[in-house]
Amino acid sequence: MTHVLCSSPNSDVTSKFTSSEGGSIYEVLAKPRCSPDDSTYAYLDGDDAQNQDVGYPAFSLGDNVDEIIQVYVSSRFWSTVGGDPMRNLLYVNGTRYSGENYSPGITPRQYFDYYVKNPDTDAAWIQADVEGTGPNPLEYAGCRAIISAGNQARWSQQYLCVEWRENETGRIITTIAQPIVQAIVKGIN
Repeated sequence: MTHVLCSSPNSDVTSKFTSSEGGSIYEVLAKPRCSPDDSTYAYLDGDDAQNQDVGYPAFSLGDNVDEIIQVYVSSRFWSTVGGDPMRNLLYVNGTRYSGENYSPGITPRQYFDYYVKNPDTDAAWIQADVEGTGPNPLEYAGCRAIISAGNQARWSQQYLCVEWRENETGRIITTIAQPIVQAIVKGIN
């Protein structure tokens, strides 16, 4: 059985970021920090392998992008018993790419998976793909859990992030998208 308790990160997250381009897209000076409140989370339970897919607003990086350095997914994972495998997911051009396999314990911990290259092409990211308009578009992210009987996989505060360099200044900027939609959980074939 699948339960979704929330469809977005904790509300206090927005106070840590400065809005860029409005909406749910933020530019930050450092990597995202963890909220101290993990009482709001999504979870999966049962004896099964399942995915939870999360929609994000499209990135809009503007006209001053020199290069895309990397795209990464950041999530906090934990479970009621601990030890069951969990991983971040990234979807590009209709294909699901799995991040590193983690075995989180019973205490929430932040996990990151980095993509220096577009996994669909094995080439450097291009701005159009990151913004979802290119031939190999970044689409959404998610979480995969393989859950043992009696355990409950939990996660919160998932962000889809892009790190890029400005043309004129060479400054490195991280733009973070917060989830806007939590999709239906699908069993793994």
